[in-house]
Amino acid sequence: MAAEPDFPIAEVMLLEDRAQITRRGMFTLSDGLTHITVPGVAPVLSDKSLTARILQGAQAQVCDARVVRFRKALREERPAATSELEITIEDALRELRTLQVERTRLEGQLAGIETIEDLVLQELKQDAAWNRDSRESVAEELDRLARESGALHAEHAALVVKGEVQRQNLRDLTAGIERLLHPSTLIGANLEVDIQSAAGGLCEIELSYVVPGACWRPWHTAERLAGPSPSVRIRSEACVWQNTGEDWKGVTLLFSTERPSLGVEPPVLQSDVIEARPKPLTVTVATREQTVQTTGLGTAVTETAELPGIDDGGDVFAIRSTAKADIPSDGRPYRVPYASFEASAETNLILMPELAPAVIRKTVQTNSGSVALLAGPVDLIGEGGYLGRTQVKLIAPSERFALGWGPENALRMHRELDKVDEESGLTGNMVTSQRTVTIQLSNIGAEEFTIRVTERVLVSEIEQVEVTVDQRETTQARTTDENGFVTWDVRLPPFGQESLRLVYRIRHRKDIVGI
Repeated sequence: MAAEPDFPIAEVMLLEDRAQITRRGMFTLSDGLTHITVPGVAPVLSDKSLTARILQGAQAQVCDARVVRFRKALREERPAATSELEITIEDALRELRTLQVERTRLEGQLAGIETIEDLVLQELKQDAAWNRDSRESVAEELDRLARESGALHAEHAALVVKGEVQRQNLRDLTAGIERLLHPSTLIGANLEVDIQSAAGGLCEIELSYVVPGACWRPWHTAERLAGPSPSVRIRSEACVWQNTGEDWKGVTLLFSTERPSLGVEPPVLQSDVIEARPKPLTVTVATREQTVQTTGLGTAVTETAELPGIDDGGDVFAIRSTAKADIPSDGRPYRVPYASFEASAETNLILMPELAPAVIRKTVQTNSGSVALLAGPVDLIGEGGYLGRTQVKLIAPSERFALGWGPENALRMHRELDKVDEESGLTGNMVTSQRTVTIQLSNIGAEEFTIRVTERVLVSEIEQVEVTVDQRETTQARTTDENGFVTWDVRLPPFGQESLRLVYRIRHRKDIVGI
């Protein structure tokens, strides 16, 4: 007995580079062997991943489940859209050829007018040689030719523009028919399942298989909300792509961060040769950038007595979409929401002149959602619309995190760095380098701002190099913290200005080079 029941896609689990499809359907089995055919599945599915099982209903056993692929090679078997596109392309080519003929005709007329103008000018020379005054008639003729030439040039320009538009339309049509003639439309696949039942009856059957050509990535949107107290709304979405050959209509999506192992290889061992070298006469040092590693901003203070769990970045997350979605098989990105939350925010202004010549507005908020905020891009939306894009790392629930919202338009800054090197010591064997950083701040707006300014001082890792801050010459007698940062909290009144100064010295022997 053969049948073609309806087995719609019920759920799709998306991984980083593949997807697991689950189909479910009700079917009435007959006594003995029942053969079920499920048409229209993805032809790229992995055969070894195909499974079939009885969920509930009649007592039955799955004997076999297989994939049957076939090629659609005949022209009449192509989709109707392909034939329509071919007719449209033929019409576009016919119109393009007509435009080209018309353009050639106009170019011939323009060339004829230029020839006539040359002949008229030659006749004017001949009349002048025979002492005949024909300037008035020649001027009228040249004016008439100029008017005709102008009209023909305008018509020619319009044809050129129309031809370019038609060529672009033809390219789009050609690309569209190439997409329709993709192997996913020329090659089809069906699932065939054999089920053995002694008594028959109604049962629910589940089919599952894995397909390549599908992936997802987290994408977030942060919206700064207006109100008496600053707050931020975060919406998390999954950006989904798939070109598997089957459309997903009204499916529940499950997004997983699991990474199936592709196997590992041990590293290749190499010989480590130890050689004796003479001690150099000079010590070479170099400056390097180092990121200050932290464990984040910490968790928000809550009233619960339970201790937070350990944040394990290697955990596998499985997140379910909040609504069913339609994802066609066209390779285009589609966003599917899966989480959102609102949180109050602490707003401040920060300035790091060495990194960016602008005062950045920063907010610190708490992930008050029930799921982790996965690492990914964040679109920033302000009161006036789209502001830009930033990114976040993995943020666990109840963890605080920061967002930068771009520069504050009313604030301006200018930074200057002066270096002075001089020898010191009785023998002149020591070198002292003084570095002076000057920062000018100005407020061109009618609102008062408080800015956190951060400057960086070199941190020495060897005893032969000393770095000291001159607190007497530094604004507010500030010094560095354990990471070499100097900070000021600057209050700028409306239309106000402020100047900051940082002076530090680097002292080392002459035989130390590289600074």
